[in-house]
Amino acid sequence: MKTGHPVKIEFTREENFLAATHRYPTICYLKYGAKKDGTLTAIETKVIADVGAYCHHVSALGVMGTMKGVYRCPNLKGEGYTVYTNKPEGGAMRCVGHPMGQFAQEVHMDIMAEKLGLDPVDFRLKNYARLEDGDQDRKVPFSSNGMEECIRRAAEAMGWGKNGENPEPVPAI
Repeated sequence: MKTGHPVKIEFTREENFLAATHRYPTICYLKYGAKKDGTLTAIETKVIADVGAYCHHVSALGVMGTMKGVYRCPNLKGEGYTVYTNKPEGGAMRCVGHPMGQFAQEVHMDIMAEKLGLDPVDFRLKNYARLEDGDQDRKVPFSSNGMEECIRRAAEAMGWGKNGENPEPVPAI
């Protein structure tokens, strides 16, 4: 702080385990409902997060909250369990937004779109949470949201829909 310049810290592997948090493993159970036209009607989530020996953040609730906040849906139900184990502390790691839960949700959205016979990009564009939807639990509107632009730019970057061919979705685990 005295120099006013950035500082680089480089841990050994042992120091990393002793002094840094690590991405915590999660188990996500998802059950969603949708109309034939692709409108989401229900989202039910159950998240179990292994946070290691200590927990200084929202863990399972954060993962669950992320999954409930990306797509608009009138009926939401979530259970979150933070499990303490004899492992190094789990926590945020190079990313905000709880990617463990979001990855599970996006794979689930691909499967749903396929079962409904809908294009996965169109399915997401139909259901993403708009500014006015905001936080669906607290009923507070978002101040900003780049979801539509993100979905469209990602589809364009992948060449989605060109020549009638699309990349294969990620297989279910």
